Amino acid sequence: MLADLRAPWWFAGGWAIDLFLGGTQRTHEDLDVGCFRRDVRHVIGLLAGWDVRAPVHGALVPIEREVPIHADVHNLWCRPEPVSCWVLEILLEDSDGPEWVYRRDPRIRRADRDIIAHTAAGLPFLRPEIQLLYKAEDSRPRDEVDFQAAWRHLWADQRAWLMASIAATVPGHPWLLTDGAG
Repeated sequence: MLADLRAPWWFAGGWAIDLFLGGTQRTHEDLDVGCFRRDVRHVIGLLAGWDVRAPVHGALVPIEREVPIHADVHNLWCRPEPVSCWVLEILLEDSDGPEWVYRRDPRIRRADRDIIAHTAAGLPFLRPEIQLLYKAEDSRPRDEVDFQAAWRHLWADQRAWLMASIAATVPGHPWLLTDGAG
């Protein structure tokens, strides 16, 4: 569906970790893809006929396709038609000019072109150290599985960036006290 999209996009969530590792580590409930907030209209444009909603105050509210998405909305839930189950979640990333900005702490930034990696087949995915940073806050059991699976495959600079970013945003997180070996 997104192959012809001319704006940057990538697989996110647990799928990003699986693509980084080259295989499925666990089951997934839906498909997560990410894009920059500035490009979300291009992505939504490819979902003609789909039910696209934003979580607002605990409810999923239909978005108006021509109205800008509020800065407090960080993800969109999508399904092919209103009676089917939710199958796609679009995660919105913020940017400041040519930089990606971590929405939970704007001190954490990277060049926007450096947040995406690609599989040998060319599939784009959110770099694992960034995905794991998102998973560090309010970690669930599946996030722990993803961390344990990915940690030993990260390069030293990826590990250092992840640990420094977690220390800055989630001080005292258990991942800071481990060597990732479990």
